[in-house]
Amino acid sequence: SKVTVIEMLDHIAGNTDREISEILLKNYQKKGVDFRLGSKVVEITGNAVVYEANGERVTVPADKVLMSIGRRPVVDGIGLENIGVEVERGHIKVDEQGKTNVPEVYAAGDVNGYSMLAHTAYREAEVCINNILGQKDRMRYNAIPSVIYTNPEVASVGETEETAKAKGIDFEVAKLSMMYSGRYVAENEGGDGI
Repeated sequence: SKVTVIEMLDHIAGNTDREISEILLKNYQKKGVDFRLGSKVVEITGNAVVYEANGERVTVPADKVLMSIGRRPVVDGIGLENIGVEVERGHIKVDEQGKTNVPEVYAAGDVNGYSMLAHTAYREAEVCINNILGQKDRMRYNAIPSVIYTNPEVASVGETEETAKAKGIDFEVAKLSMMYSGRYVAENEGGDGI
């Protein structure tokens, strides 16, 4: 059956480097995936998805719908208001030590809204515990690894070319074909990864 992806952004894979996003898009288009970029879903009916693009409403028939719109912290109903913990834009506000505005209350993981990845939460918890024990530590978010479990995978860490430009960071671009990786070649005949 045909797969249609309706994406609100003008590209796929979120904050992934644009060149890698384009490679991923082309690879999945070759596999028959139909992408509708710059499109906003406005309705899901029993057998269709309705979206808007360029001021027009379009209906796509659908037997099954997978909706993925990201994650958000769950901070309501856990008693934060009872102890006065500050919540800002749906997440618990913390400093680089993981401290909240309430002395001796720390927050790590999805609830602080920074990076909703398990390995980030692990490091945030480590920072919190170190500070609770009196060992100075701080959380840095500038080089958190991430992966998209596609085939082949997309992996990244740190700045992309686009984010470095936006922040005014001087950089050089170096590209290496994945064809230098024996495993990649064995698993992806004719692959075009970088």
